[in-house]
Amino acid sequence: MLEFFIAAFVIIAILLVIGFGGFMLLRWFLRDKDGGNNSGLPMPDFRQHLPTRFVAIALMAIALFIPLGMIEGVVSERHRSYRNVLHDVSSSWGKEQILTGPVLVIPYKYRFEVTKKVLGSNGIYQDVSEWRESSHEALVLPDQLNIGGDIEPEYRQRSIYKSLVYRMRLKITGQFDNVEHRIREMTDDSRMHKILWDKAYLSIGLSDPSGVEDAQDPVFNGQSVRFSPGTKITKQLPKGIHIPLSLTDTAALPFNLKLTLKGSKGFRVAPVGERTAMQLKSDWEHPSFYGDLLPKDFEIIAGTGFNANWSVSRLVRSYPQQWVLSSKGHKLNEMSLGVQLFEPVTLYTETTRAVKYGVLFISLTFIALLLIEWVTGIRPGFLQYFMIGSSLALFYLLLIALAEHTGFALAYGLATFIVIGMIGLYSLSILRRRALAGLVSIVLLSLYSVLYLILQSEDYALLSGTLLITVTLAASMYFSSKADVQTLTTENTIGEIA
Repeated sequence: MLEFFIAAFVIIAILLVIGFGGFMLLRWFLRDKDGGNNSGLPMPDFRQHLPTRFVAIALMAIALFIPLGMIEGVVSERHRSYRNVLHDVSSSWGKEQILTGPVLVIPYKYRFEVTKKVLGSNGIYQDVSEWRESSHEALVLPDQLNIGGDIEPEYRQRSIYKSLVYRMRLKITGQFDNVEHRIREMTDDSRMHKILWDKAYLSIGLSDPSGVEDAQDPVFNGQSVRFSPGTKITKQLPKGIHIPLSLTDTAALPFNLKLTLKGSKGFRVAPVGERTAMQLKSDWEHPSFYGDLLPKDFEIIAGTGFNANWSVSRLVRSYPQQWVLSSKGHKLNEMSLGVQLFEPVTLYTETTRAVKYGVLFISLTFIALLLIEWVTGIRPGFLQYFMIGSSLALFYLLLIALAEHTGFALAYGLATFIVIGMIGLYSLSILRRRALAGLVSIVLLSLYSVLYLILQSEDYALLSGTLLITVTLAASMYFSSKADVQTLTTENTIGEIA
């Protein structure tokens, strides 16, 4: 689509140049000896015929929208490059982390009697019984799950781009109560042969295990154990880690785990406990709480960061606290709660929004110039209008080029200073009056100041932009009405004298 507009603009420009050049060449050949117009071809005076002049300037303003579209395409292309860098950095550093667990998996065996007919030596079939075993696994969720996390945000730079990532120090504590009773309660106790306590293991699901930076040897039931890769229950938890256990006392099984995770975008937890409590804190000042459950209370302090607390009962989810893996399957992370490290507005978002106001800025600047020439009688040429409009479009290209290196605020100030300086000096040369050139500069400075306030106040952008248009229209109506009254009064006076 953009290529189509560019081609159309080039074709129209070529036709206009050829047509105007041919017209002027024909008039030159048909001129009389004194240099007058002997061709009979009309030559409209665009500088004095105001309606024609206004239409021509309006068409020029519309033509300037094409370079604005091209600049918006450049901003979009740079934004895509930025997103690609974010994806590459998150892939190598750590993606969004989703923690599920820990869950306790305990193998056990059923023993059952099977009767079959066997042909005896006497040629008669007889019933013979034998005992067989079948292996199963019971999945048990914790009665109490407490998660504490300290999120440390940082920027990783690649080329000129910066990607926001985090390092999280997690402490996971809790307890499994009455494990044997819960296993026997959900199975046929009469067929239970043996619970393999020495084959039990603790599984923790992680959406991106490559982000595990450090895993201290945990303490489970008072004993020091070690992490191993994989969850061993890939249907319920496709990725993660596990801890082999050798259990003895099964009345109460407390656990104390410490992990350091690297990730990006956000961090979520599945509330698998009978009661799940989570506390997260960070010095990042722009948290965005997401997932299915918001925190019960949180605090955001400017210059300090945030602190948030969740407390969730098992009643909010659809799966039970224990089940047999071979017979049932439940999606453990069907519900989650967490936080994103939200970047309020990136420089590409702000620049894109600024470019969308380019149409308004060119229109308002041309309207201001038309009002000045209407009141003063000074008629700048179309070339001067085109150069001023081109400078206004150049502002957005300067903005994105500088912002990638200096930040948006400083880039905006530098681009504003450069463009207003160019247009102010140019206006002085064509308007020949310092007061008028200063007026044009003040108008532009006001417009860019208002635009900056609009871009910074994201929630009130629509209201601010609408108010800007309303005020501009009201001012235009006021000055144009004064000009009409003055013209009408002058004409009436001349008529009365005549």
